[in-house]
Amino acid sequence: MHMALNGVRLVAVGVLLAGIPLAALVPPLAALALLVLIVAALIVVDTVRHTDLRQQLRGSS
Repeated sequence: MHMALNGVRLVAVGVLLAGIPLAALVPPLAALALLVLIVAALIVVDTVRHTDLRQQLRGSS
């Protein structure tokens, strides 16, 4: 598991854990929208940060 835990993912987990009380107070659809927003931001950050690594693994330099 190369780079399974990094700072960005740990921050995302922290934000999700901190948002549990908020999720109990807002409507379910809003809580789901916040969850999707956080996960999408994590995917974008990981995609941008690891572009070079993916290209190296695919063999194109």
